[in-house]
Formats: sequence, C-alpha cells, structure tokens
Amino acid sequence: MVLLSYPSNDVVHACRNRPRFDRIFVDYLTAHGFLFFDSLRAHLEEFKLFNCSPEEYAQRYYTGHYTPAGNHFFAFAIKDTLVKWLAPPPPTYCEEGPSPQYRK
Repeated sequence: MVLLSYPSNDVVHACRNRPRFDRIFVDYLTAHGFLFFDSLRAHLEEFKLFNCSPEEYAQRYYTGHYTPAGNHFFAFAIKDTLVKWLAPPPPTYCEEGPSPQYRK
C-alpha cells in the first residue's frame, strides 16, 4: 500500500494544470498493479468545486504541512480506497451492515 501525499507547492502547481513532477513514478505504480492512493488527484477533484485561486485553495489545508483541516481532508479522501483494500472490510462498511458477534 502506497500513500502519495504532497506539499502545498505541488498542489498549487497541479491546480494550475501544470505537469506532475512524479508522472513516471505514478505510471510505474499503475502499470505494475501497486495499491496506491494519490492525494494529488483527490485535491484536483476537490479544487474543481471551488471558485478561488490555487493558492487560496492550498491555504485551506496547509501551513507548511497539513493543518487539522488538511488531515481531515486526507482521512476522508483515503477512506473509500482504504476500505476497498481491506479484506474483509470493517463491519461498518460491509454491504449487509455490521453484525456483532457476542461471546460469553
């Protein structure tokens, strides 16, 4: 499992539609079937919902590193991907819902 996380400068750069600096690495992970989560892609998807500059968007989540809001963004962005990786999934995310087992 590979988690790709990026500093604010890389997020701003990507939000300006500039080429990724790590394209070769991401292509390698994809081509070789690695399980990975790309937070830059998640930021780009969310940025489309905003009407602000890339710098203003990045300020929501960074102060040199993720702020509490940035940590929240990352946790919720990775949640569905992480659940898909787990076998079996946590009871809360099972299709039939949780089924607690009680032991005496």
